[in-house]
Parts: sequence; structure tokens; C-alpha cells
Amino acid sequence: MRQAFSRRKEMSVKRSLFLVVALVLVLAACGPTPAPQTVVQTVEVEKTVIETVVQTVEVEKEVIQTVEVPVVETVVVEAEKPVQLSFAGHEYFNLSFGPAPAPLEGMRTAVSEKWPNMEIQLIMQPLDANKWHDNLVTYFVAEDQTVDLLYLAGYWVTEFGAADWLVPLNDLVEPELLDKYGEAYKEVFTYDGKLIGLGPAWGGIGGLYYRKDLLEEAGLEAPQTYDDIIAACDTIMADNPDIGCWDWPAMRNVVLVNRWSEYLHGFGGTYVNEDGTCAMNSPEAVAALEYMTNLFAEGYSPQEALSWKEEDAHVRFVNGQTIFLSARQDLLFWIDDPERSKVVDMW
Repeated sequence: MRQAFSRRKEMSVKRSLFLVVALVLVLAACGPTPAPQTVVQTVEVEKTVIETVVQTVEVEKEVIQTVEVPVVETVVVEAEKPVQLSFAGHEYFNLSFGPAPAPLEGMRTAVSEKWPNMEIQLIMQPLDANKWHDNLVTYFVAEDQTVDLLYLAGYWVTEFGAADWLVPLNDLVEPELLDKYGEAYKEVFTYDGKLIGLGPAWGGIGGLYYRKDLLEEAGLEAPQTYDDIIAACDTIMADNPDIGCWDWPAMRNVVLVNRWSEYLHGFGGTYVNEDGTCAMNSPEAVAALEYMTNLFAEGYSPQEALSWKEEDAHVRFVNGQTIFLSARQDLLFWIDDPERSKVVDMW
């Protein structure tokens, strides 16, 4: 940096024009006083003077400066763990029978929209209704916390309700939602005034598929009654002994109940009488049950169907090996796919 400073310097300076005035008085004893004279004489003298000199020089100087530097601090925050809800359901909850998403996917989407931190995990249950029922009972008796939500058959409501295994939903479901259900429907899932379930959680629409090409070849119209089905089978099978008559799933689970419901109502029966008593022993219900069992006894339906679920019953029909098939609506989405079916446009 540059620094100004002063110093004292002695130096000799010769000065001129030092004036000496000498007054010479010449006195005359007897004459008049002479006029004074001025004598100017130049002499040299030495004099010490003080002079201030300003000089700029460069010097090195260490400077300590404090600088504020922003500090970036990394804070590790542990992410909130999702809440896992376990759902006891069967494999159909993972399947889609049309353009809509699978039921489980729909459940997960609906839950995540309202509770983003919740996840639903499927605890797979067997399709066999007895094994499925026994699994749930085992959880409850052992007070196992594995299952939070469950899918159950309506005819288990009384048993599970009496055992007090399920949480009442009366005050947990929004009234606006409950109002959308009829009173009779809610009573099915109510025990001792406690609503312990709500549905449907899953379902399908059953129907009768048939080979129209075979009926047309035999000169037959589409069947209108169960007797028409048997008569058509007798006619067509007389000329085609290798083809089967009627396939349908008869596994001992809900699928068998679905088929039983079709036969029951087809014969004019119902579950309960007008007075609320059980109607399962009515003449119509007995006739429906006898008809079902005779289909196997007389060979119109194969014995292996007693172990079939819905998908198993499709196989022979789409391969052209049987005339009639009782099945759900999901077959409609692929029965005319030539890569999966041999009866395209024949049904």
C-alpha cells in the first residue's frame, strides 16, 4: 500500500540580499551635522530550516478479513413407513374379467386417494369354500393379527357375528353410502343389530353359452327350458358321440352356490317364503336339486366338473368339445379370439 510521511531535513541555504544598515554618524566639531547614509551590503550566511516532504512508497501489509460463507447442512429425515393392511381374499381379486382393472387394484387406488400412506396386501385364500372358511376361523380363534380385512360368504355372517369376531360397521361407514343399500340387503350382513359386512366385494353374471352351429345343423331352436337342453343333447350326440353335452363349474365353493341359484330359480323356487321361513325344502327346490345331481348321474355333465372352478369349465367348450356351457360374462371378452378359441362365431 502507499503511505505518506514527513521528515525533517536540514540544509544550508545561502541567502542574499542580507541588508545591513549602518548609520554612520560623522560628527564635526565645528561644522554642521552631516546627513545619514544608507549602505547596502550583500553577505552570505548559513541558516537551518525545516522542510516537510511528502513521499509515496509501496509496502506489503498482511490483512486479515472475515468473510461470511453460507453453510449447507444435510439433514437426514427418515421417511414415514406405510401402513400395511392385509386383506384375506381369493385369486379372483387379482384377475380382471374385462376392460376394468382387477378388484384388488381398484381397492388399492381408492384407498391411496384417501389415505396415501396405506397399502393393501392380499393374503391369498383357497377357492374351496370350506378351506377358505377354516382359514379365517383359525385366524380368529388364535387371535392372529394377520388379517385386517376379509372377504366372506354371506352365509357365514351368523357364525362370525355370534362369535363377535368382526368389527361393527354401523358407525364407521358414511351414512350417505349406507343409504344407497336397501334395508333387506343390509339385514343379510347384520347380526344382532351389528352391521359386520358390506358388499358386494366381487361378483359375476352367469349365463348359458351354446353352439349355435350344431343346433342349426340339427334343425333345433335355442333352448327355452332345461328339458330343451337335454333333448338337444340327445339329438346332437346321436350323430356326434365324441362331443359332450353340458359343462359347468361344480367345485364345492361359492361357484356351486351360484349354479344352484340358477337352477333353483329356473325351477320356480326361492330361498325364503313370504313369511320369512326357509324355502329350501319346497317342491321347486327339491326338483332343482334332483335335476343337478341327475346331470352327473346320467352323464350329461362330466364327473370331473365336480372339481372345476369357472376357468376350468371354459376349456372344453372353447375347444369345441361340448354343446352347452354355464359360465360367467368374462368369457365374452375372448371367446371370439382365434388365438384362444376354436369356436369363433360358432356360439
